Parts: sequence; C-alpha cells; structure tokens
Amino acid sequence: MIKQNINKSVLILSGFNQRAVISFCRFAKKNNIIFHIVANNQEDTILMSIYKEYVIDIRKSNDLSLNDFEKWKLKIEENLVVILPSTEYLNRFILKNRNILEKNNYIIPLCESNLYSEISDKYNFDRLCNKHDIQIPAEYDNPIKYPCVAKPKHYFTMNNLVLKPVILYSIESYNAFRANYNSENFYFQEFIQGKSIYLLFYFSIDGNVSVFSQENLIQQDQGFSIIAAVSSDYHLEDIALKYKKMFLELDFNGLVMIEVKLYNGQYYMIEANPRLWGPSQLILDSGMNLFDLFMADYGLLQFYNSNYVYKTGVTYYWSGGIFLDSKNKVSIVFHGDYSQNKYLQDYYKLFSSEIYLRDDTINIFHYEHRI
Repeated sequence: MIKQNINKSVLILSGFNQRAVISFCRFAKKNNIIFHIVANNQEDTILMSIYKEYVIDIRKSNDLSLNDFEKWKLKIEENLVVILPSTEYLNRFILKNRNILEKNNYIIPLCESNLYSEISDKYNFDRLCNKHDIQIPAEYDNPIKYPCVAKPKHYFTMNNLVLKPVILYSIESYNAFRANYNSENFYFQEFIQGKSIYLLFYFSIDGNVSVFSQENLIQQDQGFSIIAAVSSDYHLEDIALKYKKMFLELDFNGLVMIEVKLYNGQYYMIEANPRLWGPSQLILDSGMNLFDLFMADYGLLQFYNSNYVYKTGVTYYWSGGIFLDSKNKVSIVFHGDYSQNKYLQDYYKLFSSEIYLRDDTINIFHYEHRI
C-alpha cells in the first residue's frame, strides 16, 4: 500500500524530454501522487494525452521566469511543491533561483549548484572521472583523428548559447563544423565504438543507493534520443561501484544517468545527466525502484513497495524517433553488435513496448506517425 502526502505535489514542465515526462506522469497517476502540468505551448503533445486534465497553464514562451513560478504556485492548492527535474535548462534555472523558489515553498530536488555543474558540464565531469581513475576517451588537440566528438565545454557559452555534441567523421565535416561554431567552446575526444550502456542511479538523502542499467540498441543520429533499449545487468559489474564510490564521496543526492561505452573489454565514460532521462519508461516496465525512492525522499510517498522484482531483457521502444530521422534524411545508429537484421528479428517484441502505443497516449502515437 502506498500513501500520498496531500500537502505536497509535483510540478511538471512539459514539452521537452517528453518521453521522460510521460513516464513520470504514468508513475505518479498509478501511485496517487498529486501532480500538476504546465504545457509548453498549444502544440505540446501532452495536450493530446489523458494527462491534459492535469494541465494548469500553457506557457507563451520557452523562457522561464520567476513570475511564472509565482503564478503557478497560486494555482496549486498544496503547500509544498516539488519541481520535477526533467530538463537541463529547467534545472539550471531553478538552481540559479533556488533561494527565491524555496521561500515560495517550492522544493528543488537537486544537489547544490556547483556540484551539479561539475557533473553536468562535460569537460568538468571528464576531469572529475579522471581523478577517480575512471577511463575517459582520449582527448585530441592537433591533429584530430576521425571519427571524433566535439563536446561543449560547458552547458552555456559566454553568450548564453546552449550547444550539443557534434560527431565529426572526416576533415570535411570538421571544416563544416568550424564554419558554424566557435571551436573554442568545444573540446575534441575520440569517438568510442562498442556497446552503449546507461548506468541508472538514485542516491537517497539518507545515503542509500539504488542502481540499474540498460543497454541502448538504437539511437537517433548525432547521439540524440534513444530509440530502442533493453534492461540489463551491467550495473552488477565493478564499473558501477566506481561511480557509486565517487558520487558518495561528492555527497551527491538525486537521480543521475551515466552513459558509458564498452569497447574491447574497457568501459569509457561518455557523459552524465543528473536529471530524468528519455527512456524512463524502462524504469516502470522493468521494475526499477528509482522513482519510488525519489518520491519517498521528498515525502510524496510515505512508504513504497519494497517488493519490486527487477527484470532484465525488458525492452523500450520509440518508433517516432525513426520517423523523425527519416524525415530529416539522416540515418539511425545501431550500437555494439546490434544490427538492422537483429532489429528486424526483434521488431514485434520492440513494437509491443512502444512508449506511445498505449491507451493514455495513443493520440500522440498517431500524431508522430502522420504522413
């Protein structure tokens, strides 16, 4: 049995990292957790789902302001409101304005700002892992070997631009990159082949740690969203213990996903995201307790189901990612030894776990597959 705290609720900003948002809505609804949604705009797909009844406002701008949070708080009956840490942009904003938001009875379920940046900024986290004897890809100065990855040093540039990693396959793509970006905002690393694995952690306030893992099978071009994945047992390997030890030493609390690549028997750290991750539906479908621990930490679950049975081999699938890459005339990426032939063999199993092909989001599924 799970009880809810009727004096607390969760505020969810929709429209970005949408599959993670939908997954959390499913979890909250199932567990009788009170939640409120702010849609990004009139085209936000949350308005096509059953969760539209939880929408309290529709944003008129992608920019966030303290006035918006004050307005939303007035619409919420519960005294204390946990802000769901769904996107990097949101997290940076609420950390920057933490004191003001907390005075308005918002709860910020994130570590302190400097530690957050040390983990989330790719360059800083590389250095941190290196200090803790965790393998990172080779860094290039000159000459660059191809393929390689141009990674933003920090989330925001000096001009407050948000940049994404760019995979460079040749001197031609490097020259095109130089023509479009200021290369001083980036550093260059070896592109690691092999299996793509997410180590999925929750570090509780009381010091307990829960960890699971998934193997990513298919991904969108340029390292964008995961299309297909499967729950796995890589978290039982020693590599997970290294990250656990490091994060405990940092006194970190919260959700964090660490992407690693397994190549020639060696694990390489790729990046870390201290927030929700896209394939969060796998948390629910495979029996991970990460959301339970998260909500229990902040009093939204007074106690939670400790009888979870974690299942490996459970699939996650987002067919809309394939449609989107096809429209953009780019190719999806198969990781490790996964291939197009294996994908065709697994197609019906994967499709049965399609994230939007469910009663609560069937309209989103049809919307994404429109021609």
